[in-house]
Amino acid sequence: MTGHTDTLGSTKSNDRLSRKRAEEIRCVLIDQGLDPALVRAAGRGERELLVKTPDRTRNAKNRRVVVTVR
Repeated sequence: MTGHTDTLGSTKSNDRLSRKRAEEIRCVLIDQGLDPALVRAAGRGERELLVKTPDRTRNAKNRRVVVTVR
């Protein structure tokens, strides 16, 4: 799973926040019984915006976690 942010914060803080978002969802899935070895979390910060916005712009659609099942 991959965490994302909008462009409101700094690159460094957005990287941390996006990783934290993904880790929180990872924990939920593990609590539901998923094998921890099968679940990876990564943060992309504001690098892969769903909706292109200028810097320092709030956008709820960009604040998300994408879960990919393979």
